[in-house]
Amino acid sequence: MFGRIYSALLDKLTIPFLTVDWIGEYNYENNEIDGTRDLIDFFPIAINFHHFFNLVPDAQDYTFRIKQADQAVNIVFTEMKVDQVNDFQRTIDVNNLAPIFGAWHETSALHNVPVHHIESQGIDLPSDFINFIQTNNNQGVLLVEGRQITEQPLILEVLDKNNQVMLTAKLPLKLVEVEDMYALADIRGAAYKDADGANGYSAIDTAQALRDKQQTIISNKTIPASFDPNKHFVFLHGYKVTPEAARAWHAETFKRLFHSGSNAMYVGFSWDSNEGVWLSEGLFNYWGNVENAFNVAETLSTATSLGLSGDVTVAAHSLGNIVLGAAITKYGLRPQHYFMLDPAVPLEAYKPTQLAHAAATENDGLNLMSHPDWHPFYFPHEPNPQRFWASDWHQLFDDSDKRSQLTWSGIFIGIYQHTDLYQFYSTGEEVLAHSDGSQPGAWDSMPGWVGGEGLGQNAWIIQEKHKGQKTLADTWMDEEGGWGFNCKTPDKWWRPNILCDTYNDTDLVTAYAITDEALRLRPFFKPFSVDELFSDNAGTASDTAVQYKDHTLAFAVPALSHAAGSTELEREDMAGKKFDMMTMKEGWPVERGPRPEDQRWFHSDAKDIAYRYVYKLYDTWVEKGQLK
Repeated sequence: MFGRIYSALLDKLTIPFLTVDWIGEYNYENNEIDGTRDLIDFFPIAINFHHFFNLVPDAQDYTFRIKQADQAVNIVFTEMKVDQVNDFQRTIDVNNLAPIFGAWHETSALHNVPVHHIESQGIDLPSDFINFIQTNNNQGVLLVEGRQITEQPLILEVLDKNNQVMLTAKLPLKLVEVEDMYALADIRGAAYKDADGANGYSAIDTAQALRDKQQTIISNKTIPASFDPNKHFVFLHGYKVTPEAARAWHAETFKRLFHSGSNAMYVGFSWDSNEGVWLSEGLFNYWGNVENAFNVAETLSTATSLGLSGDVTVAAHSLGNIVLGAAITKYGLRPQHYFMLDPAVPLEAYKPTQLAHAAATENDGLNLMSHPDWHPFYFPHEPNPQRFWASDWHQLFDDSDKRSQLTWSGIFIGIYQHTDLYQFYSTGEEVLAHSDGSQPGAWDSMPGWVGGEGLGQNAWIIQEKHKGQKTLADTWMDEEGGWGFNCKTPDKWWRPNILCDTYNDTDLVTAYAITDEALRLRPFFKPFSVDELFSDNAGTASDTAVQYKDHTLAFAVPALSHAAGSTELEREDMAGKKFDMMTMKEGWPVERGPRPEDQRWFHSDAKDIAYRYVYKLYDTWVEKGQLK
């Protein structure tokens, strides 16, 4: 059975009760269910009156009372049957709540379903709830929501007409804060390295902290006994996530895996993904946070490899997949399974030939991710038709020169040798949507009320097609490489400035005559920020390429493929391991709207949409990762 139901006679409960993404009043303090997202914080308890009602069939002579000494729980009365206990998480219809909660109290909307705080004197079970139990094999189900830490049991008392306690049943109960059930590893700061490549951050200390936290969890018994200390699930958040938002991501992901039956020890990493202008949460520094993703990979790999023993499954959302890709292919991380969730990574990183080309009959098969200003400088009949482009500058060098590695193509191709890879993408993506070949404006990914097309819309296309140009992706840094043009006038300073013209008005005959040797020293595109990359000393330039590869990829080398978060990887060896999450939806919230486009699975819907609609994703993780 998916999910978990707890018998008042059999099990001791260890339950997370606190959601950390609420600011101000916690949602357990009000007397209502705060929408379908709130249901993840409730857990079911079965009450079995079979023997009692066989002996005493007339329930009207008795009072049934639930108590809890610390006043630490809320309860909701339901009409779910014991064998249908997952219905409140998986099949609930917000337009017809009666099958879950009954018709004898207000169920017109979830926020109208009564939630009862069990105070010190206890609360009596309603007669309608008792009547339902008697007509359903003498069994019923309560939903319980935690309010505070406690180890005091839930108590069910049966009282006679004189208010004397005849029978008492106790359910051992342990409520803990959700963050006491898993390990959080904060590696913020590991992205910032000095000139020697050191960051002063100790991955070994992080590994020790992970071991200590997991030992504390086990010693304090803040997880169910079913959890396996030799089985781990590691999760990384994506771009523009603050430290507090990272805690919310991990709390939500842990609880969803928990309800899908995971018994793996959970580890959540928080990394430097929101470096940027104050209050922007990294909005104006996307490329800088891409570089951060590369820079924290070694720390992540070392901390995970040394800190966790046994089977390790890893997963990452969005830009977090750059961290894991580099950790696995460059720094020796060897997880048993790897789940890529909405990866904001070019497809060509995993399969070099899977580029975003238009049909061969359209514009000679020009790449849809290329900037239209550069289409005249595409020569389809040359061996390297894009030799002028920053994306293809690496092809001007042989393998002995490390500048040949300044490309997104194939950087994670070795990943298949080191882990069992699964891809979770969405053909309904808005952030990682496909390019149609046109050039979007830098403002298009802003909300509609300021003239954009929607927050995050086409962000992948915008940031890749604006490399080398001033854009919101990096307001405060000098543009380099990408789709910017170098100076045209040879006798002027070769970096672009207000005194020089650009190559884009160079006639094609003149451009075509430029040799590869000349392009190695003086590129057609706006030069990368490090002059030594264009040194006439090949050894110096090659060594510089090693040192500045991650920075150059992040800021200056455009991807020529769609993102792996919106497009299926075309690899036969991954058959059965690629999931379009548009096919994993189980209904969709009405708040999204009635139009077909409102039914799309967006970039962060794995967290933002209630578990009721997306539980198949987490069930799949539990199954494929063997997390039970």
